Amino acid sequence: MKITEENTTLLKSALKEGDKTAFKFFYEAYHDGLFYYLMGLTNNRAIAQDILQETFIKLWNNHSSLNTDQSIRSFLYTMAHNQFIDYYRKHKRELKLIDRLTLKFGMEKQDQDEELVQQQLKRLKYSIEKLPPRCKEIFELGKLQGYKYQEIAEILKISVKTVEVQMSKAFSILRKDFKK
Repeated sequence: MKITEENTTLLKSALKEGDKTAFKFFYEAYHDGLFYYLMGLTNNRAIAQDILQETFIKLWNNHSSLNTDQSIRSFLYTMAHNQFIDYYRKHKRELKLIDRLTLKFGMEKQDQDEELVQQQLKRLKYSIEKLPPRCKEIFELGKLQGYKYQEIAEILKISVKTVEVQMSKAFSILRKDFKK
């Protein structure tokens, strides 16, 4: 099917109602263009593919709130760009966390290539996953999502002192894991 204004309007309405065929049409129509757009932003095939997948997942998960008056092409490119920004921010936070932990745990700082960074990140994620549940939750809120101790205390309805103790416990566990 060729993209025309008339069938695009009908397909947007169908997508809004949850029609999988309409979703598939838009996926096939815009997949390649979005992929090359994301390749230009990321310069990494795997990352571009991940962001593209997240973009289409987000489109499907939010199909019922789709504005049928808006251009689907513009909407998809805007979503893809926003997904890229989210990825970049998260990746930047993770790299900063690795740098902070490297210094805090006394690890030797090297000129880190991408493979080494990925290994450290994988190791860090594994160590974080092993933290006790409450400790892990507090650590992730503070160090990965950037909340202050007071904000974490309010979110979890606990005292700031509890946040401090749990954060200290998390760093102690992570430090032991990294020394191994």
